[in-house]
Amino acid sequence: MATYLFTWNPQRFDWLEIDEAIAELEEAGWLDGGWSCGRNKSIQLGDRFFLIRLGYRTPNKGVVGSGVITSEPYVGEHWEDEAGETSGSAMYVDVRFDALLNAKIEKVLEIDVLKSDPLLSRMHWSSQTSGIRIPEPVAVELQRRWSAFLEVGLPSP
Repeated sequence: MATYLFTWNPQRFDWLEIDEAIAELEEAGWLDGGWSCGRNKSIQLGDRFFLIRLGYRTPNKGVVGSGVITSEPYVGEHWEDEAGETSGSAMYVDVRFDALLNAKIEKVLEIDVLKSDPLLSRMHWSSQTSGIRIPEPVAVELQRRWSAFLEVGLPSP
């Protein structure tokens, strides 16, 4: 099983229904959806993903979600910009979130924590491309940190 980093820039895609999505996840124990995986066609069913919130002027940058991949990559219409225009096609995968945070009102596993850790800093966390594979040792440590963070709301040492 591989682990991938999906990116989310709220300046490009404002997830207006995130509170409803989180409520659905809390009620059901999971949340199904889809996410762009860049140009990556090697993602497989059952792989793990982490969602990181990024953006030049975005506050509270960091990991906000995680889950598993529930489909093979497929081509879909690229998301719309503010004018309602689409920019061609993009690769997507279906996902099942097992955790999701609203960074506007909740703490996230901050990008500065990821960048300051000797092992986690081996990964480029500010990627503009979604669907980047996380190296195995980094993925294991990220999962450990994420689990600890979700338990107490703070990154573990």
